[in-house]
Amino acid sequence: MNYYTIKNFKKLDNIFFKILNSKYASWRTYCISNLQFIKPHPEYFVKYKYYFLKNFFDLIIFLIGCFLNLFLRVL
Repeated sequence: MNYYTIKNFKKLDNIFFKILNSKYASWRTYCISNLQFIKPHPEYFVKYKYYFLKNFFDLIIFLIGCFLNLFLRVL
């Protein structure tokens, strides 16, 4: 639970703000739900825990799962 901090929230908020206000952002960028916080509460912040993974193995497993999910949705 060490990733449920205001410091991490502000860090992600700053990154997402820069992405959304970029000159390359379009309406498709605004539709990405992960780039928009509801509020800084651990209940809503739980889906962002993968952004703070320190273990490389966990990160690889997460990315493989994302690609597998995308592949199955395309089929």
